Amino acid sequence: MVQNRGIKVKVLNGNGNSGIAYKIANELKLQVFEVINIDNADSFDYLKTKIIIYSEKVNLNNQFKQLFKDFEIIKKYQTQQEGSDLIIILGRDMVD
Repeated sequence: MVQNRGIKVKVLNGNGNSGIAYKIANELKLQVFEVINIDNADSFDYLKTKIIIYSEKVNLNNQFKQLFKDFEIIKKYQTQQEGSDLIIILGRDMVD
């Protein structure tokens, strides 16, 4: 759990399902991630959840991965993306 301390995360709703971003953000907080923003994505057309990693210090463990049914990891290592180390865009695969 300590490995996630200080990892700044944005959680974006990309599927239009009300409340899903808050639910996932709360789960991430339990894993000691620092959730810095919860918002809507640029559209609600995401079929698959996308996890965009901006920092090499991010190490996604199995507990993290169990939150998501299906996802695509995109690594874009750079110094910062608007202050976040990780952006999660929730897709339609998250809708029950």
